[in-house]
Amino acid sequence: MHPRSGQYYYRDRTQEFLTIAERLRKSLSSSPHAQSSINVGSKPEGLKSAVNIQSEFNAGALRIGLGI
Repeated sequence: MHPRSGQYYYRDRTQEFLTIAERLRKSLSSSPHAQSSINVGSKPEGLKSAVNIQSEFNAGALRIGLGI
């Protein structure tokens, strides 16, 4: 289905997401080191928090906006 001019079309991909999430959950639970490597409440090293990523995005957008 192609949207007409001025209309929007979206595809519900919820089932695809749930299938992938379930596959990932199963692969992690079958890993021999999965339980020992998961620390609830702690942040994995090397991963930035969503706040830091958003702040970097905002700073970049500001620089682009000032250049326009």
